Order: sequence, then structure tokens, then C-alpha cells
Amino acid sequence: MSLLLYGIVHGDRMEPREKLRFIGYPHASIMARTDRLGAIVSKLSPADTDPDVMRLLVYSKIAESFNNERTVIPMRYGCQFKTIGDIVEFLKRAQGTFGALLDELDGHVEMSANVAFDDPCDDRQTPPSLASAMPSGMGYLAGRRRHYSLVDQSGARREEVRKSLCAMAAGKFIRAIPEQSSHARKSQLTIHFLVPREGVAEFTFALRADRRPPIEVSGPWPPYNFVSTKAPR
Repeated sequence: MSLLLYGIVHGDRMEPREKLRFIGYPHASIMARTDRLGAIVSKLSPADTDPDVMRLLVYSKIAESFNNERTVIPMRYGCQFKTIGDIVEFLKRAQGTFGALLDELDGHVEMSANVAFDDPCDDRQTPPSLASAMPSGMGYLAGRRRHYSLVDQSGARREEVRKSLCAMAAGKFIRAIPEQSSHARKSQLTIHFLVPREGVAEFTFALRADRRPPIEVSGPWPPYNFVSTKAPR
């Protein structure tokens, strides 16, 4: 029998009062415990070795359902073990690291704020007459200077938005991790916040109080962006 590990919890935590069940998917529960840690585990089905999108979504939903009532250190998909004894040994070896992390994260969840905005674009073109008069390479260098100027403007805009979001939620989160992406002249800034579980509503209200720019708030989630976990595959 092979087993799939979903996440780590404090060893004294009980099963959720209401568990999500997905027809056709293995049942997950806290199968392995040490004196300090517990492991959310299910049997590994053949389909788990080559998961489709739906199976990955179910995996994340199960971790999130346990996180609704207790803090979970979520594991990356694919953490496999042969026996419960192997999981217990893994928990014992990592007890200090995972125990300290759970103590730090206990009572907190992850919330995310997303803001999308247009990047500045370069509408200026060098007149043909001037371009033909430029020595070779000067036109290219002028274009590069404009490009990096626009990059700096975009970065400054993202930093302005980041500071604004953090100021709006000041006192309502513990830590924040920014993440940014850009595609087709569109930038997206995502900030992951570590928020006290009982303060989620207040945090959400604070960010949605100002709609300039529009802010998409999601969560609560397990603290995906505030943990670094390693386990055998």
C-alpha cells in the first residue's frame, strides 16, 4: 500500500467536524501522529500517480477543508510514502522544523490581494528622417533607454500599489509577500498576507473599502506562501 501526504498539523488536533468527500477519490484523514505532529494522509490510487487537473483541485480542497478548523502546513502534491510507519519516521525527523513552523503559523490563514493595471507603453517613434540621420546603433540605444524607462515606471507603479495595500490593511496582518507578473502590457501585483483567522472579515473589509484600483481579495487559504516543505517522492 502506498500513501499520499496532504499536510502536517499539530499532533493534538482532531479530525474536522465536517469532512469533504469526493466520489471516486480516496478518503483522507489524520492517519499518522507523533507526540507533536499529525499527518493528513490517504491511500494512493493509481490515478494519483498521473493526476489530471480535477484530481489536483481535489487535493487542494482537502487540505483547505482541514485548514478551516486548524492550521495546516500544506505539502506539495506527490509526497508519497510506502507505510504509515514511514510517515511517522518522517514526522519524527522533521518534528523540530514543522513544530516550530506550526507554532508560528497557528491561528493564521493566508489571504491574497490582486490588482491588475496597464503597463505604460511607448507610443513614440523616431521620425524616419531623424532615424536615417542617426549613426548606426544610436537608434537601437535610444529605444533601449525608452524601454528601461518604461520598466522603471511600471516597477514604481507596482511599488506604489504595494505600499498602498499594506497601508490599507495595517495592523490586520502579520507578514506580507508580494508577487508580480506581466503579460501583453498588463501587470498584475499579488500580495499574500498572513492574517489572524478571527480577523479575516476585518482584513477583507479594509482592502475593499477603496476601489481605486479595483482589488480582488481571495481566501482564506492554508499558508501556501509562508511555508517551505520537503518530503520524499
